[in-house]
Amino acid sequence: MNKIALTAFSIVAGMALTGQAMVSQVPQIRWTFYRNDVLAFQIKVPAAWQVRPNDKAVGFTSPARGAFHAAIGVLRSAEPNLTIEQAARKEFESEGSPGDWQQSYARVGGMRAIKIVKDTTNKPNTKMVEYYIEGPSGAYLLQCIGPQDHWALYSPLFATMLNTFQFLN
Repeated sequence: MNKIALTAFSIVAGMALTGQAMVSQVPQIRWTFYRNDVLAFQIKVPAAWQVRPNDKAVGFTSPARGAFHAAIGVLRSAEPNLTIEQAARKEFESEGSPGDWQQSYARVGGMRAIKIVKDTTNKPNTKMVEYYIEGPSGAYLLQCIGPQDHWALYSPLFATMLNTFQFLN
């Protein structure tokens, strides 16, 4: 795994695997905008989720209710002007070109993105979906991670967060 993805994965996986969120269907979720001027983005997140920023990435994790959390992480590439295709290819090759990766084009916040669904066999009951988004100064990586058996409950939250992701001018 390349250094960029490893940093983001470490932040997100650390958050997701530290606490099994037994998410109940909550009728209303209070949302708040999070803005990060250093990484030049904003995103709408559930107000109850914990923010874990550092100088290279920001992670957001759901409240713990058991053994797992769900989490989303945002990381800007250290390589300026890297396209999303180059970033995804680099990650794919650094992982040994795994045959089980599912890659497709997607939209995040209305922007062109590459979506990668990864195998997490080394972490049973965990699902990870990555999005490479082309930013003003190179690729960004957004990683969504959560318990496989509760993914349907977290998926709408991830979708809202991904749809509200924006770069700052």
